[in-house]
Amino acid sequence: MIKIGHRGAAGLAPENTKAGFKKAIELGLDMIELDIQLTKDNQIVVVHDYNLERIAGVSSKINELTLKQLKEIDIGSYFGDQFSDQRIMTLKEVISVVKTKLMLNIEIKMLEDKSQLLINKLKQLLTEENFIDQVIISSFNHCYLQELGPEFKTAILINSHPVDPVTMIESANANGIHPNHKLLTPQLIQQVQQAGYFVNTWTVNDSAKIKQLKEWGIDGIVSDNPLLFFPKMS
Repeated sequence: MIKIGHRGAAGLAPENTKAGFKKAIELGLDMIELDIQLTKDNQIVVVHDYNLERIAGVSSKINELTLKQLKEIDIGSYFGDQFSDQRIMTLKEVISVVKTKLMLNIEIKMLEDKSQLLINKLKQLLTEENFIDQVIISSFNHCYLQELGPEFKTAILINSHPVDPVTMIESANANGIHPNHKLLTPQLIQQVQQAGYFVNTWTVNDSAKIKQLKEWGIDGIVSDNPLLFFPKMS
């Protein structure tokens, strides 16, 4: 089973920060989940929300600020004063931190515009960094996944019960699904896996649920608290 840290290790360090990514490496995780958007000057940055109101008190949208402006904003102090030096990272910077140590699950956020530009820049970056084989790209927008090409491993994000998950995967030219864990049943997991696809689930922060999903044969689990993957540590 793939052990995946949510936004790095969001329960142990500020989300989508170098501190969180290094914590995931320290714990020995297999993969981290993160989110990407474009800045005003078209740089790929790693951040979940469309603005920084929740984690930094800044209401401006990510796509309204340049990378230089974003780099001036403290995105760690909300978690603790010791993280006041944490800043938004570009995807290229993240790859440099995790390369040879962690795989990435990259979520493409649903954008009002510039989605094609983001996809093209993502493909180019992963190719240049020789990092394609270490990545799963996911999105709630299935059209984004169709545009990536067969060399990229992709997964459909879902937050409602799929009528036919296999048909859904195939229609998006994807390799698997990433459903909310509340949607899962042993039958759904088996149906998808028997068709040759994978099932990674989010976001599981309960040790008993992790144990149950392992017994059901889940391929991967995303958690805010990666210590739950290692009962002796937690």
